[in-house]
Amino acid sequence: MKFYYLLTQLFLPFSLFAIQEDCKEISKKEYTKVISTFHELPEDIYSVKAKEFTEVYCMNSKSVHELAAIFKSDHERIEYLYHAYAYVEDWSDLHTMHFHFEDSLYLERFVSFVQSFESDMSNISEDLARIESEMITDYVLEEIPEEQRVVYVDGYRGKIGADKPMSNDVFQKLFRDLQVHDIPKDKINLFDNRIQNHGISVTQLQIVLNLFSFETDKMKVFNTSLSSIYDLDNLYKVKGQFINFFYKKEIDDITSTQLESLATDEITKDDHVIYQKN
Repeated sequence: MKFYYLLTQLFLPFSLFAIQEDCKEISKKEYTKVISTFHELPEDIYSVKAKEFTEVYCMNSKSVHELAAIFKSDHERIEYLYHAYAYVEDWSDLHTMHFHFEDSLYLERFVSFVQSFESDMSNISEDLARIESEMITDYVLEEIPEEQRVVYVDGYRGKIGADKPMSNDVFQKLFRDLQVHDIPKDKINLFDNRIQNHGISVTQLQIVLNLFSFETDKMKVFNTSLSSIYDLDNLYKVKGQFINFFYKKEIDDITSTQLESLATDEITKDDHVIYQKN
């Protein structure tokens, strides 16, 4: 009963999930044939093949369940589920699945992973939806190039740094990809690459920083983000992520002396929308 209850908790709203795009369809016959060959592989090789298969072919939660059942190790099984969660679109019947773990704590970890992700996404979903749909009355939107548009962030009036924060879908993909990396250096490198040519809000940055345990790693991410921060006047909020006095002082120095050099325009108290200068 406990297993079933935990799985029902996984049956959450999936509207926040990124869609599995460009996946290949596979016939039932071919799928069955592939699955039969997977049973014959050593665990380490199967782990790689299962993840590759999930990335390429159109999957649902039933398919994931079948692939997960082949694993002999709880650790390899949950690592596969973490990976599949980032790629599979259709989890509609997940609550009917019984993922077998020798140690029930692994199932609880997966439930916690899903719930944590959903909670983080729901915290920013409403604001990002507002960003995308904000009404503009003073200008004709179609006449303004996309790269010049800067939009209102809820609860924020002040200095604009980068262009508008990355979209909900783009941020979700980044967040999930960061989650499945265990090594901090890999996380940082991935973030460095993805943040190029994207704006990021302080709320989004805070969510990313929560994925790191060590303050040295958080500071590297913070410094990498500076040229991409949209709502610069909110940057002081990041200081709450740190205990180290020197890191706090460095953030204070940046927020008190460097915001002008990072800013490109301002939102006044009465404006909801303004356009970034090139």
